[in-house]
Amino acid sequence: MNPYLLSSYQFELSRDRIAQTPLANRDSSRLLDFSNQVIRHSHFYDLEKILAKPCLFVRNVSRVRKARILAKRQSGGLIEALLLNPLPDGRWQALMRPAKRLRAGEIIHLPGSAMLEVIKKGEMGHFEIRLLGMSNQEDWIQQYGETPLPPYIGEKLEDSKRYQTVYAQETGACAAPTAGLHFTDEQIKKLESLGHKFCDVVLHVGIGTFRPVDTEDIRDFNIHHESIRIEKNAIKMLKEAKELQMPIVAVGTTSLRVLESVFLANGLSEAYSGTTNLYLMPGQKIHSVDYLLTNFHLPGSSLLILIAAFLGEADWKSLYEEAIRAEYRFFSFGDCMLLPNLS
Repeated sequence: MNPYLLSSYQFELSRDRIAQTPLANRDSSRLLDFSNQVIRHSHFYDLEKILAKPCLFVRNVSRVRKARILAKRQSGGLIEALLLNPLPDGRWQALMRPAKRLRAGEIIHLPGSAMLEVIKKGEMGHFEIRLLGMSNQEDWIQQYGETPLPPYIGEKLEDSKRYQTVYAQETGACAAPTAGLHFTDEQIKKLESLGHKFCDVVLHVGIGTFRPVDTEDIRDFNIHHESIRIEKNAIKMLKEAKELQMPIVAVGTTSLRVLESVFLANGLSEAYSGTTNLYLMPGQKIHSVDYLLTNFHLPGSSLLILIAAFLGEADWKSLYEEAIRAEYRFFSFGDCMLLPNLS
């Protein structure tokens, strides 16, 4: 298998393996444990038994914005807007659909007597817009917006809190850092009582995370930028963990991308705020963490390529094949894996 060919990152998955709804209990999800390079089937509530030695868990505290807005044109036609990034002067980058007939200058009616002005039309449904008639945009979005779900989820989410981690703090993401969805407050307290620690970082997942790699040579792919931040306290905790030889566990690929980006920027020696377009692929050494907790990723995605990089010579495909055989649930509301850094 050529690690630089996109065709090497494909696998067959029947639609019934794609989790459409979250489990009743967050920590009841299954966990494919490969931490000792042997596949073991477990559950997330057994995490403290699997990681018996105290670890530092690095979690992404980004919160998903209720960015899906339903609107109506003056002609009566319905429009769906997905708010992506805030800009100055009340403007936003947004995806709009249907987009074909929308023109710059058009005013669209929103709930709560608010309005949306189309400022500039880009490609592939991308627009620059301005929200009008609201005293506080984030408050209005929280009241009238809906939680955007990935395109492979077709069922309505009854409780929007289930697409947020229990520790979500900072609003700004288009999608949840899904590896963290398995944690409960009770489990975090139990892990802390056993000597495990948690530190926080921020990566706001952008819409680009759903864009598949579209070049046959994966090295030619231009990956998206995302906003990241790590504070002084997290840097201090990471340094202490290294000194104490405490294993560092990235909760999800978003946390890993923050840590590795900042490692490459300053060696994780100081706080950092900016953006990252870090693209991890096989052959690259990952320096910042010892383990990765992660859900299962889409075929042909940059995140699946990241998993292959993290596992080094170990075969990611055999893990996915075993998960499919054992009827694990896949993607955002699905089950997860615990992987060692073998890069």
